[in-house]
Amino acid sequence: MAVSRLTLADRYSGKDVRLQTGREYGQALSLTNTTIRESAANIQDETVLAVWLLGLYEHISVLLTHGRRTAESKTPEEEWHSHLSHVRGAMHLLHLRGMSQFTSPRSEKIFRIFKAAIQMRLFILTPVTYKDFDDLEVDMFKEEHEFVPSQTANKATAYFHRVARLLEKIRYFLAQKTDDIAKRTTTTEELLHYGESLDEAMTGWSKDEPGWDIMRVRSGTTGTMWALYPSHALYHFYSFWVYLYWIRFLSARVKLYEGLIELQRALTEDSTGQRTPNVATNLKISKYQTIIQMTASELIGLTAYALGDVTPTGAFHSSISAQNPRRGFQEINVVAAMQLVIPLKMLQRSEYPTATQKGAVDLAISHVGDGFRRQPLVLL
Repeated sequence: MAVSRLTLADRYSGKDVRLQTGREYGQALSLTNTTIRESAANIQDETVLAVWLLGLYEHISVLLTHGRRTAESKTPEEEWHSHLSHVRGAMHLLHLRGMSQFTSPRSEKIFRIFKAAIQMRLFILTPVTYKDFDDLEVDMFKEEHEFVPSQTANKATAYFHRVARLLEKIRYFLAQKTDDIAKRTTTTEELLHYGESLDEAMTGWSKDEPGWDIMRVRSGTTGTMWALYPSHALYHFYSFWVYLYWIRFLSARVKLYEGLIELQRALTEDSTGQRTPNVATNLKISKYQTIIQMTASELIGLTAYALGDVTPTGAFHSSISAQNPRRGFQEINVVAAMQLVIPLKMLQRSEYPTATQKGAVDLAISHVGDGFRRQPLVLL
């Protein structure tokens, strides 16, 4: 409903509903601020939801204005800092609530949902070289609330958390300065070995249970909107649930190898921070960069699926393929699209995708924004 309201101005003339939403944003911010400052009041479910929805509203606004920047628009860096502040705000609210949020099924469900969402965003939004440390963030990366009956799902979850905890160690390590080059080299090599072994252990991870593989789209793109953007319509899944685990896996893989590249660079540094060119190190970095680019291609190739344009059997929906033009575009999969945007933003900020991939990422984000703008109004 909120997404539909944000897009009304693009479908109907007259009253700009997004201005109304903007006022509601201000009212919600004021109410949330008052609630948080009232020490005698418990932090209710509604407060946590309000903080998160403020961030989501801002996130969707960025999507709607992607490629339409004005003098008042935030820079990409300002957008990143703003989104990170919302995520951290929600994280601290969960922490402040403590055990009180487990006293009712509703509160506990909110905790589990938001913890998973916060984990994903903190993990992706925080660069390996970021020096603003928060012990609460380390506590977020624990699997205790996430294990499910599927062994394959648990394997993907464990990989995500292990990579996240490794990256925290790498961040602390890179922030430390020491004159003991031998010790620094030993620690670097240990972290590199552990990181590589983590990824190697995931070889064939989706083969143990049926329906977990990432699959090629079977239908040709001829006659579809994807004929112009074939690299955005490469993959799909049998299940949306599986897609969510793959998004975490692919995102974690990109972040892992970004961290390993920083470690390789640290190997060539002397006590003054000067780097000495090294052929072996450069080869390793080149290998890691290739893996990042391969993974980036998979994320970009999920755009059509995330928008809801690909069926579970790998065909394109008739409304999208123009076989039934009177129907127009079908509704996008809002949840799937939003889940893909965060990794796309990660690739946008990364220095390792190719120039072509950077352009494809920008186009993918534009596709998602267009999807929100054409989202039909649903009256609840």
